Amino acid sequence: MELRNGTTVDDPRLGLLAQADPRNHDYKVAKADRGAVTWAVDNVLDQGNDGACVGYAFTHLLRAQGWHHPAIDEAFAWSIYTAAQKVDPWPGGEYAGAKPQMAGTSLLAGAKVLHRAGYFGEYRWASTVSKVRDGLMAGPGVLGCMWRASMDDAADGIVTVKGRRVGGHALLINGVDDDLFMLTNSWGGSWGDDGTAIITADDLAKLLRDDVGEVVFPSRHEHLTA
Repeated sequence: MELRNGTTVDDPRLGLLAQADPRNHDYKVAKADRGAVTWAVDNVLDQGNDGACVGYAFTHLLRAQGWHHPAIDEAFAWSIYTAAQKVDPWPGGEYAGAKPQMAGTSLLAGAKVLHRAGYFGEYRWASTVSKVRDGLMAGPGVLGCMWRASMDDAADGIVTVKGRRVGGHALLINGVDDDLFMLTNSWGGSWGDDGTAIITADDLAKLLRDDVGEVVFPSRHEHLTA
């Protein structure tokens, strides 16, 4: 499948596009006291065969932040995805009337959409394992990464980073305990351990060093109700 930035992927679910913005480095995650923490997701969603991983990852993040309203669902995830396509730098999309009809969007575009809609306050970025630890102390984040072939099979709830690059993907990162981090994917309960998996700090570092590797940590607007 051809994506909106001209790249191709064999798996249509891998719809993350890289959108470099050097200003992100001015908004790094703040240092925090460390510990073990989990930001649980009450319902693991399934994006099917669409390239809407960005919309689904941010929807999981909202649910992990405590937004349990029934409307924060698959339709909401799709709306965030297509709204992001309208603010990112590439032509076309998968919304009605888009020309050409093509898949993919970026983490930055998704964060902008939810910020403008009032779900998020500021959002900060992490590109090292140390900064991801700091970010998780305050809340969950969305990981953008170059997906590797081995990651399709998170057997026994453990994901390893090996094999060829197969496309960009976005998913929730929502926990840490020592050198183990929790991921929640949007491929339903058949991936990993009922939709979640553990990744080691070493393998997370590999993803962060690779193309598109970064985590965005948005803060929730506390005056809004879930």
